[in-house]
Amino acid sequence: MRERVEQRAPAGARAKRLPFCLSCGVLYLCMAAPLAVTATAAAAKKAAPVLTGLVTLAYAGWLVAALGDLQKTLAKAAGAKLVTTGLYRRLRHPNYTGEAFLWGASAAVSLVAAAVKPSLATAGWVALSGLGCAGIQFVLAMATGGLERRQAEKYGDLPEYKGWIKGSWSGPMLGGKPTGSKAKKPKEAGSSGDDEEEDGEDAMLEEAGEGEGDLVADLAQDDMDELMADSFESDDSDD
Repeated sequence: MRERVEQRAPAGARAKRLPFCLSCGVLYLCMAAPLAVTATAAAAKKAAPVLTGLVTLAYAGWLVAALGDLQKTLAKAAGAKLVTTGLYRRLRHPNYTGEAFLWGASAAVSLVAAAVKPSLATAGWVALSGLGCAGIQFVLAMATGGLERRQAEKYGDLPEYKGWIKGSWSGPMLGGKPTGSKAKKPKEAGSSGDDEEEDGEDAMLEEAGEGEGDLVADLAQDDMDELMADSFESDDSDD
């Protein structure tokens, strides 16, 4: 798999992606910024109930995301294609939705903690927390939109899919069009072996690199294939 991804990557792609990789590092720093703020509010009894509630929400989001990933992994191991039961019955992408709540609650905790003990230093960390929250919410929403499009293209004409869409929530989403799309047409009998091999490679790349697949929505597809090969993009409910 790694060899195939490398072969499809244009020459010099690694160097060109350096700014993107550095921006990811900055994003992760901002996502961790609430820790620097909450450490100052450890003894804030006045805000304890609010902080406890937000932290509980963050853990609940993490739990939903983790269980969603676990369910998907077990379902795929059993040969399932489109997972529509369990957590996926009401949340089409519980892993992304759970993370959205996790990081949103984390940023909210930093705001409450900063209000308890305000300072210039704290304000800086709060600003970084806000940037981190906005960044990861954008990433997750774009990833959700990408999965919605792919699933609509693949399963859009199936009654099971249409019923699932009506009774479930995608979670925060940007750029997705879950309805009105056509399912992929079956291949004609005379389709070439090269076409089948290409489709197989695309499926492998999609499964290996698809969770952040739309991690940054407007990256060139070839760059995205390589960038996402080792990312967290194997967490959609569909192969």
